[in-house]
Amino acid sequence: LLTLMVVMMVVVLVLMPLRLFFITRLTVFMALTILLVGMLVLVVVVMMVVLVAIRLLLRACRAVLHLLALSVLVFVLVAMLVFVLVVLAMLMAVLAGLAVLSLAVLVFVVVLLLRALLLLFLLSHAVLGCRHSSTVLPLDVELRHHAVH
Repeated sequence: LLTLMVVMMVVVLVLMPLRLFFITRLTVFMALTILLVGMLVLVVVVMMVVLVAIRLLLRACRAVLHLLALSVLVFVLVAMLVFVLVVLAMLMAVLAGLAVLSLAVLVFVVVLLLRALLLLFLLSHAVLGCRHSSTVLPLDVELRHHAVH
């Protein structure tokens, strides 16, 4: 996907000096937008997989490792967010050469808002899940302890 995006950006940069029709520019812009949405979906799926993996780790380990796992999760999510923002900035720099700059800025703002909301949701979900599992685990151990005696 990233290779395809780089190829599209190179094509756009090569075609920029030529006087293109507005329809051609709009078509290229729409293709880049669809590609961008696809990449965002891919990143969201990867985030969900990481979240599930961290949750499984939280259930498997003791309370000592809760904070470690949560900090790893936060680090991974922030790293992904920074990566996506850098790619978005590169894309917007390419799209700035097109005649539909206002539309590009609008898409950029909407995508940023969606990313912020998603990050907040995932972080709150992880924190609540951590609290939930940390309260359930000792209770589970205590119940087993009483069942044995």
